[in-house]
Formats: sequence, C-alpha cells, structure tokens
Amino acid sequence: MLFFWFYVGCCCGSFLTVVATRTVQGTSFQTGRSHCQWCQRPLRWWELLPVLSFTWQRGRCRTCHRRLPWSLLVWEVTAGWCFWLSPPVNQTSCSWLLFLLSFQLLSTFDSICWGFPTWLLVFPSCLAFVISQKPLPLVISYTLLYLLLLMINRKGNWIGNGDLDLLWLLLLVFPLTAWCGIVLLASLFGLGWLLSTRKRALPFLPLLFGSTLLYLTGLVCFSA
Repeated sequence: MLFFWFYVGCCCGSFLTVVATRTVQGTSFQTGRSHCQWCQRPLRWWELLPVLSFTWQRGRCRTCHRRLPWSLLVWEVTAGWCFWLSPPVNQTSCSWLLFLLSFQLLSTFDSICWGFPTWLLVFPSCLAFVISQKPLPLVISYTLLYLLLLMINRKGNWIGNGDLDLLWLLLLVFPLTAWCGIVLLASLFGLGWLLSTRKRALPFLPLLFGSTLLYLTGLVCFSA
C-alpha cells in the first residue's frame, strides 16, 4: 500500500513541477500538451509516467536526445517521499501531506527563479496554524518575531524573504530543537554546495525542504 501512495505522490510531484515551470514561463499549466523543452515535440503518454519514463529514456528526449534536467526526477521522488511519510488516511496526515506538498511547490519555484508568488504562501500558512500544537501566546510571539525580522531584512536583504517565510512556518509546526536541527542540516548542505560549486548564493528552500524530509524520515524510522 505504501508503494501505491509513493507512486501517487510521484504523479503529484510531476504535476507540481509543471505548475511551477509553466507559471515561471508565463504559460498556462491547464492547457497545452507536455512537450520536450528543447525540440518542443509533444510527449506521448508513455513518456509521461513519473520516474519510469525518465529511467527508461535514461534521462534524455527520445527525439533530440538532449539530457533532461535531473530536477524532474528529484521532484517526482520527493513528492512520493511526502506521500510515504504521511499517506492521506486521516485528517492529521492529510494536513501534514498538504503542508509538505505546498512546501515542495514553493521549493520548486525557488529552484527555478529564486522566489515564488507571495499568494502561494496563504495555503501553507493556514495549514501550519492547523497543524501547530503550540500554545497561542507562543504562536503569537513567533509571528511577531517573524514580522520584526522581515522589517529588518528589508534594509539589509541578508536572506530571502521567502526563506524567512518558510523558517517561520517550520517554527510553528516543529519543536524548537527539531527546527534548529533542520536549519543546521540545510545550512550544512548549503555550505557544501557553495564550496563545491564556488558560487556565492543558492536557493535555500530546496535544501530546507530536503532537510525537513530527512528529519521526518528519521522520526518514522525510529518510531517504527
């Protein structure tokens, strides 16, 4: 049954990638067939099977043989990972699943264009308040701190506002110690990425998302 939910998640991940990519390109994800981004050839149904098609075609277009971005496969697998971590069997798991998929969508946008439409933050914010088990005074304190940091960050722009948004949401849904571990792990991944690529900046949300999945995986494995 978990494999079934995993593959359903892979399908959702493929769809979320299309949504993010076409929105950034200024085209509608509701119309128009999927096509190769290089030769523009419309894809047949067997080329649209999440994970399987990428594997069978060895990550290349069947027509122009250009290499497809590995991110296509990664986002499909991570969405399947979300479904494996929190299959939609009750209200709590559904809330967590929707929160994780929203997080993935924002991370996909961030990986493409280093940002995301602000209105996309509304849904995961509502879910975070639903999931959060923290006392109301603590939630208000975290929210006020978040707003203060946003105001300070406008002057220096030390970190992306989208990164602050997600750090705040994670602080609402995770214990403080877990939040610190997730941020530390994402920061270590980011430092390793910067040192290996010698770049000066990187999109942080995908690293934060991956670290969150690793933390939740640890919880699932150690609680089994």
